[in-house]
Amino acid sequence: MAADHVIALGRVVSGHGVRGLARVKPFNPGSPAIEAAPHVLLVDRSGRRKEFAICECRPHGNVYLVGFAGIDSLNALEPWIGADLVIPAGELPAPDEDAVYHHEVLGIEVRTPDGRRVGTLVEVTAMPANDLWVVRSDPDESGAVREHLVPAVAPILSSIDLRARVAVIDPPPGLLEP
Repeated sequence: MAADHVIALGRVVSGHGVRGLARVKPFNPGSPAIEAAPHVLLVDRSGRRKEFAICECRPHGNVYLVGFAGIDSLNALEPWIGADLVIPAGELPAPDEDAVYHHEVLGIEVRTPDGRRVGTLVEVTAMPANDLWVVRSDPDESGAVREHLVPAVAPILSSIDLRARVAVIDPPPGLLEP
C-alpha cells in the first residue's frame, strides 16, 4: 500500500472482547470509508506504521468493531491502541452524489454569492446534523484574523467547485458579523 497521500479514517480507542477486536472511533461518522476498506495502515503516535487486512468490521454504537488479520487477542492489539487508521486517498470509495470528503474541501476559498471573499476553509467538524466549517478570514487592516463557523448545509452552502477550489455560501444575517 502506497502511503504518500493518506487519509485518517479513525483511531483505535480500545479493545473489545478477547479476540482482539478494536474499538475504532471514526473521525467522520457519516463516511462509509471504514466499512469499505479492505485494508488499512495503522500508524501509532511514534510514527510506526503497519498494514493490516480488515477481516471484520461492524458498527457498534458510536464506534466500529474492527478485526485486523494477524491480531487475534487483546495482547496483540495493545501496541496499536491509540493508533490512527489511514488509507491512501485514492482508495476511498466514491462519495455519495452531492457529497464531498473533508480532505477535498480543506483549503478552498469561500465566497458569498456576490463574489466577496469570506476566507479559507481550514477545518471541518462532523456534527450530528451536518458538517461545520471553520473559515478563516484574511487579515484586516489591523492584522486581525477572524474565524467564522459556517454550517455546511443548504441553503447556507450554495455550491462547491472542487476544480476551481471555491465554495459559495449565502450567509443569513449575523453569521459573518463579529
